[in-house]
Amino acid sequence: SEILPDSDLDKEEKEEDSQIKNSKFRNISQLGIAQKETETIVLNPETLDLDSYYLLLKRNLRYLPTDKETGENIKQKLFERLFVRYEHKDSPFYLYATSEALQTNINMLLDSELGKLFDTKNAKNVLDVQEIVNQRKLVYVSFNGLIYKEYIRTLAQMLVGDVNYFASEMYRKNVKREVLVIFDEPASYLNETFIDMVNKGRGAGVYGIFTPQTMADIAKLGDKLMEQLVGNVNTLFIGKTNEKGEAEYWSETMGTYQDIDVTSVTEQEDGYSDVGKSDWSGDRGTKRNVDRFKISPNKIKELRTGEFIIYRTAENVNL
Repeated sequence: SEILPDSDLDKEEKEEDSQIKNSKFRNISQLGIAQKETETIVLNPETLDLDSYYLLLKRNLRYLPTDKETGENIKQKLFERLFVRYEHKDSPFYLYATSEALQTNINMLLDSELGKLFDTKNAKNVLDVQEIVNQRKLVYVSFNGLIYKEYIRTLAQMLVGDVNYFASEMYRKNVKREVLVIFDEPASYLNETFIDMVNKGRGAGVYGIFTPQTMADIAKLGDKLMEQLVGNVNTLFIGKTNEKGEAEYWSETMGTYQDIDVTSVTEQEDGYSDVGKSDWSGDRGTKRNVDRFKISPNKIKELRTGEFIIYRTAENVNL
């Protein structure tokens, strides 16, 4: 065998590469066949820029492990909800980078008296709506309105969002899991998302009880929220109210029934001719159809503590 110098080896390798390329082009030109080439690129997550790392994960979401019990790819869903749905044409993280107002609100929340509630050190996920429903648990959430007044709306909307997500999952799986949610003082956190839950939750088995002190508390929020809330409930428990307009509002909401109003003309003569007469009805009078309140405003005002008028609009009127 002959040992060639390095220069001759390089020359020989170049000639072989040239022959290979010529053979490829010959195959393409003569047979119309292009040989497949595979190139393996090793990416290092430590040095990869964030946008490229994001796109790499997005292309390979199907390889993420699935949940052993349900078979669902929970990590893929989480990635899509946190990142894919917020993609922007400029950058996948553009909206996150420009959401200064959201970051400020979150920081204010963490620095407030409620900050300790969001400390995840040695913490467990104990408030999972789906787990609560599946295990028939009872959960009571309460915040002191005098101390946490500024944050009740934000926290309550987080909980409402969890309930809405649970309802959407029930719709997606085409199942119905009944759960009862009691919302005390809803005027503190009522918004359009809340109305969506009231409107669409029943189909997923989410039933709600709403207990405002007065409807004026909701009316002051505007945006027709009071009308939307009342319009989406089937059963009303109306207690005593001292406000004239609210009593009339509930009477009008419950509606009227048709009645006949009869009037008559009375006659009385001067002198002694009518002494001992007990009836002075004349021959003239009127009779007309009228609409009367099913429950008059005065009746609502006369209710005592613990007394309620129950009005149900659904087809099934049995309580």
